[in-house]
Amino acid sequence: MNGNPDFVVDCIDNTDTKTDLICYCLEKNIRIVSSMGCGGKIDFTRVRFTSIWNTTEDELSKAIRRNLVK
Repeated sequence: MNGNPDFVVDCIDNTDTKTDLICYCLEKNIRIVSSMGCGGKIDFTRVRFTSIWNTTEDELSKAIRRNLVK
């Protein structure tokens, strides 16, 4: 084990902390899978994997995009 992860799985709910982790991963060229506002949803078949820039109808994703732009 060399200490370099293949990817990071993010399940953080705090927008500032989530943004910091995403920025860190981008700077270090580490792939990241980040859960957004899907908690409490009934239809799990609607979950999609996409870039955060392609998300719609999710307030957490919207807030993270705003933070990333800053």
